[in-house]
Amino acid sequence: MRTLYSVRKAVGRGLLDCGVMSEPVTDGAVSVPLTPTGVALIDAADAERILGYRWHLHPHGYAVRSRRTEDGPGPSQIYMHRVILDAPTGVPVRRRNELRLDNRRANLRLATLSQSRADARLRSDNTSGYRGVTRSRRDGRWQAQIQVAGKRHFLGYKEEAAQAYDAAAREAFGEFARLNLPETTEQA
Repeated sequence: MRTLYSVRKAVGRGLLDCGVMSEPVTDGAVSVPLTPTGVALIDAADAERILGYRWHLHPHGYAVRSRRTEDGPGPSQIYMHRVILDAPTGVPVRRRNELRLDNRRANLRLATLSQSRADARLRSDNTSGYRGVTRSRRDGRWQAQIQVAGKRHFLGYKEEAAQAYDAAAREAFGEFARLNLPETTEQA
């Protein structure tokens, strides 16, 4: 396999110029050039497997490469984060810091579909501004609810509906929970 980019050149390169990250490349990290522009960040331990290919910047902000015949059947593009974790087909890969070009192992984690949905961003049609908080059609009060493993759990009508959702989400989803009020929930 031909290496397209020298590991020695890539280790410890100053600031990332991808426009997404502005922190310095840490020791043991490697920046991978992307075409037409950008840089992805990986661990040095993964450099040999990753740097042997030409990586591109996907329109949605991920690092991808084209599938080759020796890769066997599958989708036409292979995502860098899935290669790094050897993610099985259908198993979501989530990021702790949400930066799509930060593919260090400490930032990536495998998730179940339920955990992946719990970690999703707030929907654009959300009217309350909080996860799990909606207006009751019956009486117009704010209500809190959460869905775990396909089952909806009503948390009640409360002034603190967002806090009620946060408590239930932390219990149900652990580190995957995307909280409405993370700073107040962590202190409690």
